[in-house]
Amino acid sequence: MCLAALAQPAWAGAHDDCNAEDARIAIRGCTQAIASRGYRPKNLARAYARRGDAYARIKQYQQALADLTQAIAIDRTRSESHVVRGRIYHELNRRKEAIKDLDRAVALDPRNSNAYYQRAMVYRKLVLYGRAIGDFSKAIRYRPPYVNARYWRGQTYIQLKQYRRAIGDFDAVIALKPRFAPSYRYRGLANAMLSRYGRAKADLTMAVTLDRQDALAFMWRARVHAKLNRYTPAVADFKRVIALRPRSAGTHRELGRMYYGHKRYAEAKRSYDRAIAINPKYAVAYNDRGNVYWELRRDRLALRDYSAAIRLNPRYSLSLENRATVYWRMGKRVRALADITRAIALGGRDSANRRAGYRETRGAMYEALGRQREAIGDYRAALRLDPSLGRSRAALRRLGAAP
Repeated sequence: MCLAALAQPAWAGAHDDCNAEDARIAIRGCTQAIASRGYRPKNLARAYARRGDAYARIKQYQQALADLTQAIAIDRTRSESHVVRGRIYHELNRRKEAIKDLDRAVALDPRNSNAYYQRAMVYRKLVLYGRAIGDFSKAIRYRPPYVNARYWRGQTYIQLKQYRRAIGDFDAVIALKPRFAPSYRYRGLANAMLSRYGRAKADLTMAVTLDRQDALAFMWRARVHAKLNRYTPAVADFKRVIALRPRSAGTHRELGRMYYGHKRYAEAKRSYDRAIAINPKYAVAYNDRGNVYWELRRDRLALRDYSAAIRLNPRYSLSLENRATVYWRMGKRVRALADITRAIALGGRDSANRRAGYRETRGAMYEALGRQREAIGDYRAALRLDPSLGRSRAALRRLGAAP
């Protein structure tokens, strides 16, 4: 924000300071300029707006809003004052007021790229991604290449699952700022979502090379390694994330799942123990630790953990199925059937494959109890949900029933 040069030397120094990058110097300079009473209205409005922006940079928002409101009262035609006040309202989570100001800024100057950019950022917070894309695109059109707008448009495309468009934006940002690590991180994520794991790994490796503290990039690279069945580097990356974020219960759990998938049950249990110690209400971690105990045939401990998961989330249908299998192995048939039936009733939002598994599990229980009619019904229901279930198909043949 620049003030027009003024002839009077008495406040020329204040004018220079008012435009300073250092917020406190700018506040002092703008205050002197305003007190000089030598500015015409438009330049006086700029001085108030510049001081308001400086106050905002040091988080003194009430003073900032007061100055921006004064600037707008003096000169109602100045788009940029509305932009700055709209940005401050956004920082204060007063989003309706932010949108109102930014709408006014655009109305006053339809080519104000900053107004479109700031309004797009508000739309992102409001989860209005389509509108955000439109505004980012206008910002880029009126001020190419507008790197920040491209970067955030790329992130918004990811939210909309438009991964190829996201990659296009991150390509453009990387061409202009080749050492900006977050662009590699998010391009890596977009490539991973398209199952381009080689490209994803290369991007995420560049991200962590540029920023060794980028826990998110290490986390995503660990997941890519897991997709590529590269167990050792995946574990190494999860451990790196834990070194950076030792209180991340989710990362301890993901490391536990890596160990569990490779039958390293002792290490898996230790990781789940840490996740639960950090977050004692972490239902999925109790479920996962229950799976370890199941594999080790420590049924009472498995039962304890599945029950804890269900207490924390009474609609946790997967834990209900898991507890049902423990009850069955312990010979508690009635409880097993009650749990698996409840899992079927609650699992309506689960994936078709998982819901098919619930039906197949109950079908196997009914078959073992000699309740063939109910077993056949469940096996058929399982196949309707997931025709690839060979176990259900084989069971129907065994029972002399058509699929």
